[in-house]
Amino acid sequence: MSTNYIYNETLGGVIDGVNVTFTTLNNISKIEEVYLWGAAYRNVSFVVGTNIITFADAPPIWAASPTIDYFDETVVPTAPSSNVTFWDVIDDVFEKIGAKRTSNVYLENQIKKQINKWYKRIKNIKAYKDKILQYTFNKANDQEAIWYNASTITTANMDYVPSSWAILLWDSSFVNYTTYTSGVFWATAWYVYASWDRVAVWYKLPSGVKRPAEVIMDRVPLTYKDNREWINSPSHYNYTILQDAAGDEFIFLPFRTSDAIITVKYVPDYSIFEDDTDVINILYEYSDVLSLYAVYNVLMQREDDRWQAVKQEWKELLKDYKAYKASAVDWINNRFNTTPLVRGGQTGRRSTFI
Repeated sequence: MSTNYIYNETLGGVIDGVNVTFTTLNNISKIEEVYLWGAAYRNVSFVVGTNIITFADAPPIWAASPTIDYFDETVVPTAPSSNVTFWDVIDDVFEKIGAKRTSNVYLENQIKKQINKWYKRIKNIKAYKDKILQYTFNKANDQEAIWYNASTITTANMDYVPSSWAILLWDSSFVNYTTYTSGVFWATAWYVYASWDRVAVWYKLPSGVKRPAEVIMDRVPLTYKDNREWINSPSHYNYTILQDAAGDEFIFLPFRTSDAIITVKYVPDYSIFEDDTDVINILYEYSDVLSLYAVYNVLMQREDDRWQAVKQEWKELLKDYKAYKASAVDWINNRFNTTPLVRGGQTGRRSTFI
């Protein structure tokens, strides 16, 4: 699935202290954030596939037009190919154990946790092609600082600038900004810098992105660099990822004074299953990979000797499942040009800044 990620679009609609209905230019697949006065405003509702957003409260008459970061519905997500539900797997676990779902010995909540944990782990085993998604966005035309004072940094006008977050001054100094209007970043740089220092914008990784697999700028793949290396060559075809104090991660791209189209191929961060009707994207014939894992863990926790035989059965099925995945979706090539960070993993160094 491929979608466009649109930063900082101004919502259409009248600001009169009464109106609560606003529109986007494209139909919405998913909203990342709505901003009012540069601050996140989350008390909104919308229907997927429409371009109408409803605010719980009307913006006051003196408010600026709200803005939005969202995925448009350029490609409608395909329905899951699986017919396996969360209930199916939970029920299978209890049947294999020989207990009822109301058991006070084998607790349903613990079984749900085991299924969710293992589903996420099994998706981490390898980045198979069938789970690599992508989104595309327009990169801002980076500029140089013309002038600054205690609260603003001014550049030539830049298109496609996110409504808030941070900019990079002269390759190494990070400055948070609250709003951006016609070439002016409302931000306080807590140090002195020179006019004509380069100003580059960062881009937040949307929720649902576990890690980028590849970043492409105008059809040219970029190379991931640790931020210490990237700082020394930001104008080359490299990118880096940094994490702020809140835990959000951001892409820094090569400095470039012209617009560019960026495509991010990524491994999704799968949601936690909660409802019995939640669909689990796994083939029916391999769903025992989840139930057997939960069975052997809860049996082991209860010191039930059956766990050893169940674990061996699970390991054999897991081996078959991995072989199937490799032959079914991975027979051409599974290598990517970049080796970015993994949340909580060790494949790259993550830097943290405020």
